[in-house]
Amino acid sequence: MANEKWSTKEKSVRRRKIGGLLMFSKDYAEDIESGKKKTTIRLGILTPSRRKVTIMSGGKVIGKAVIESVEYTKVKNLTDKDAKLDGFKSREALISALRKHYPGIDKEDWVTIIRFSLEKDENKTGSDSADPVSLARLGLAFNVFNNALERRILAALVSGKSTIETAKEFGVGEDKIMDILRKVKSELRKKGVLRQ
Repeated sequence: MANEKWSTKEKSVRRRKIGGLLMFSKDYAEDIESGKKKTTIRLGILTPSRRKVTIMSGGKVIGKAVIESVEYTKVKNLTDKDAKLDGFKSREALISALRKHYPGIDKEDWVTIIRFSLEKDENKTGSDSADPVSLARLGLAFNVFNNALERRILAALVSGKSTIETAKEFGVGEDKIMDILRKVKSELRKKGVLRQ
């Protein structure tokens, strides 16, 4: 730790909320699926807006996860235990990865340690068990809607409205909402976001 090189410039703390998606580099997919990677360490102070999230790696959905805990610390206080929970062999390997993802990161920077557990998917299909909110969120993220009405319907679902409430709000039948979700799922599969 004594011979580590760090930037000495003063920085402000990044603060932001994270939504229902946790995105990872494709390099981490296997470690997430195997359970080796149980945390993610992100630069700044991040506040999750929900407890259940969709995990994506390399542009593909890995599955659903539950955020178990959120902890804030400075880079200089990260430990070998933190590194191992994040899927790394040592603190040094973790710091190296953080520098790759966040060039200019400093030992005085705040980071958020998000501990999560991947939910077990009994049939391992990934997409077949996707709920309307997750499909709508992914549909918006990947622009797989055909028009402004479909975009507004997906946004209503993401806001927490049920398919029935959304159908009533837009004056359409619930079958129309389900058709839109089926099209979204199909397009996401074509793009490789959801598994076949």
